[in-house]
Parts: sequence; structure tokens; C-alpha cells
Amino acid sequence: MFQPFFLFKKFSKKTFLFLSFLFSISIAIAQPIQLSELTEISVVVADPGTHELFEAFGHPAIRIKDPANRIDIAYNYGIFDFDQPYFYLNFTRGYLNYKVEAWPYPAFENSYIRENRSLKEYVLNMSMGQKQSVFEFLENNIKPENQHYFYDYFYDNCATRIWDAFKAALGDDLHFDESYIEPKHSFRTLVDSLTVHKPWGDFGIDLCLGLPMDKKLNSYEYMYLPEFLGRSIDHATITINGNEQPFVKSSRMIFQSLPREIKVGLFTPNFLFWSIFAFVFILTIIELVLKRKFVFLDVLIFGTAGLVGLLLFILWVATDHQAAVNNLNIIWANPLYLVGIYFLIKKSKPGWLPVYFLCIGILLLLFLIAWPINPQGINVAIIPIALTIFTRSVFLYLRLKKSSVTDQ
Repeated sequence: MFQPFFLFKKFSKKTFLFLSFLFSISIAIAQPIQLSELTEISVVVADPGTHELFEAFGHPAIRIKDPANRIDIAYNYGIFDFDQPYFYLNFTRGYLNYKVEAWPYPAFENSYIRENRSLKEYVLNMSMGQKQSVFEFLENNIKPENQHYFYDYFYDNCATRIWDAFKAALGDDLHFDESYIEPKHSFRTLVDSLTVHKPWGDFGIDLCLGLPMDKKLNSYEYMYLPEFLGRSIDHATITINGNEQPFVKSSRMIFQSLPREIKVGLFTPNFLFWSIFAFVFILTIIELVLKRKFVFLDVLIFGTAGLVGLLLFILWVATDHQAAVNNLNIIWANPLYLVGIYFLIKKSKPGWLPVYFLCIGILLLLFLIAWPINPQGINVAIIPIALTIFTRSVFLYLRLKKSSVTDQ
């Protein structure tokens, strides 16, 4: 969902490109096909994987199978190329160019079986005319001039595109059931539930994405996750010859994953940042006792937090990531720390500098006190970070204040 889906991970890049070329050519030269009565159209949903962060959200595809025409194709809206021009810049700016491609279904299925990820298929209930409309829409969609789209984490991704494809092809015949699920979750709570075994990935998402992630979802918005796309399709209805019927004719497990052990490991954000807080607290006591000045420590702490805040500010104001705006993490990761560090390392320090660090300490104290009522879901690993900055802010205020009094 948040990263590319590679259909043929085990293949070399040259093999992948060669197969892509052959398959594209075969589609381009093929005459329009009239589907037979044996045609089945289904949605196949792969369960979340455990290896990479992008696997944690699952993945769907539309399958069209017509034995009479020797068709068994998976239409996959989760494709993009790391080698596209300015890939990382576009990713940062929110201009990531995804596309839909058609692949032989057996390869799609086998790629997930090799990864031990369950596959569930929802066979859809449609008239022949409706099946033909869906098929022709998808075939038109995979043409080079139509296949690309700008990816959005939550509103326009490989799962939402599938419902949109059916809606575009079937129009008012397809009906969404808003009552099947109670809208009580936010984007963040659902992401958190799927990244519980990826604490660093969860931390990064919580850090970079702001208040839009915490809005209460309506039933339709749940479909940004493949699991809920499957559920939504399973509860939808379709009008066939004037009669409203279930959209899903049948469902089956294509592959049930084998039991697997998921290890998180000790090196988590919580462990690291609490360890850093303990280390900094001990060094602060040593400074007090020995009357030393560990300026490097404050440059490292405030400099790092300030650079993080600068990144959050850029994501907020200079990119098209809708979920990166209004990020309250900027309260503790403040770009203005860089200003304070500049004056802290100068030999002649301005008179306002003690008040500057006092204000930082007060702000962080209020931030921690207001934690339970914070409208944004802040990752708990931020607590030791905020405590670390608070500790050094108060210490610097007291030291600078004492120094200024002594100078007088």
C-alpha cells in the first residue's frame, strides 16, 4: 500500500522487462474480445506480509478468467518503477506515479504463495453485458495513455482504484452498503493495527503524517485497505435485469498461509529513545556535579530534533501529501531549535537565550501533560524524546541564567 508491489520479485530485472514487453505487445495487437458465458470476474485479496513494511497492508487485484478465450488475467493497480525519472523527489513531493498493468494470473498467485500469504477470491455476480463492460473498461485502462495515476496513501491507491473501476464500468447498477461496518476507526488506528510488528515503520508513519490521519472514517473510506475492500464488495449489491442481487456470488480461499513466527526484536523506537533519555539524564547530572559543559550534547539533541522539524515543515507546506499537513509533532520537533543552537555555540550569547530555552521547556511540559487529550495520535516513543529535550531545556535555562547573573 505505501510502497511498490513487485509482481515477480524472484525474476531478474531484465527478465521482468522482457516479459512485460511481450505481454504488452500481445495485448496491443489483439483484436477486441467478446467474453464467453464461462467468464468469471473476481477480486483476489492477498493478506498482509511480514517481511517489508509495504507488505503489511495486503494487496488486491481484479481477475478475469475465460477458459473459452484462454484468458486468465490479473489487473494490478499497484505497479510503479523505482527507475522512473526523479523517483525519490517525486515520492517526497507526493507525485508518485503508479499504474495499472495486466499480468498472467498464475504468476500473480504464485508470487504470494511463495511468500506464504493467504489469498481469498470473491467471485462476482454480473450479467454477461456487465462482465463485458468491466473487461472493456480494464482493457482501455491498461493502455499506455490511460494506465498511470498519482498515488495517494489513503484516497487513491491500489485498493480504492478497484472499486472505482467497477463503479466506472457498472455505474448505478453497483450499490455500496454503508451499514455493514460501524465507522469508528481512523486511518491511523487501522495503520497502527497492521504495523504492530513493524515498530520502526509505525513510528515513521506516525511521525510524518499529521491530523488528517486521525479523522473518523466513513464506511466508504475503509476501502483504502484491501481487507476492507474485500468486505465492502462482499456486502455490496448489483442490479441485474432490474433485480437487486448480492454483488458476490461466492468466495473461496485460494491459499491459506502456514503458521509463521513473527519476531519484533529488542531494538525498537521505545527501547532506543528511553535508553537515550537515561543516558542524557545521567550526563546532565554529571554536568551538574562536575560543573562541566557538554555543548556537543545539546548540539546533537536540538540539532537533530530541529532537522526533523524542518523535514516535517517541508512535508507540510511544500508537498502534495494530504496526510502530512497539520502535524502536531512539530511541537516537540521544532525547526527553531536550529536558531537556538546557533546562538548557544557562540561565545557571546544574547540575553534572551535563557528565556528561549525556558519557553521550550514549558511548551514540552504542556505537550506531555496534554498527551491524553491530544487530537493527533502521537507515537508513544515520542515521550522519552520529549523528556530528553525538556530535561536539557530546563538545564540550559538554569545554567544560562546563572551565567548571566554571574556576568553582571
